[in-house]
Amino acid sequence: KGQYLLCDLQGGRYDGFYVLTDPVIHSKNKEFGGTDLGDDGIQNFMAHHRCGRFCSPNWKMPPAKQLIPKFEAVCGTTFGEAA
Repeated sequence: KGQYLLCDLQGGRYDGFYVLTDPVIHSKNKEFGGTDLGDDGIQNFMAHHRCGRFCSPNWKMPPAKQLIPKFEAVCGTTFGEAA
């Protein structure tokens, strides 16, 4: 229903298992702390996203007219950096 978006997973494969860390969850109601950018975060992710082999063709995408980036995509992390 488009209420939550899990993104920004990091991690690696260790002894045959995948360990995923530092998830960011965006929610319509900003339920998950400082990295939860709410609806703006969900819309921004979708505006920058390009489907790949892990995406399901059954997943709903917002209408194209709503896919306008609100934030610049950056490599690495900027959360918690001093201004």
